[in-house]
Amino acid sequence: MLSFSLLPGRRIGRGRIVSSPRGLYVIIKRHQGRVVMVPIKKGPDTRHRADVHLSLYDAGLLGLDPRDFVRCVPFITEPRQVWRLGQAVPVPLMERIDKAVSKEMEMQEYEDSYSRN
Repeated sequence: MLSFSLLPGRRIGRGRIVSSPRGLYVIIKRHQGRVVMVPIKKGPDTRHRADVHLSLYDAGLLGLDPRDFVRCVPFITEPRQVWRLGQAVPVPLMERIDKAVSKEMEMQEYEDSYSRN
């Protein structure tokens, strides 16, 4: 079961699950006073190359539906716009998320360079 912290931005760090008015997110890192995060999407939904699906164990541990997934397309926001939940992503899942984020960033860079030519 997910639990909330009433103080936005407090103790938000890597691997934490946070909430905002738009849904749930996983924090990738803090950067220059902001947070880099990726969304947890409700499944089933359209497939994207940057999706990381949860194992039954991860879904149960985090109190999520096994059909939910992490869309590893990162974006940056202010810490005051999110609220920390009690859960942190297990290390093996965080490693999979990191790999998917890195791969997605490489693909976006390649696509951007291709479109400039």
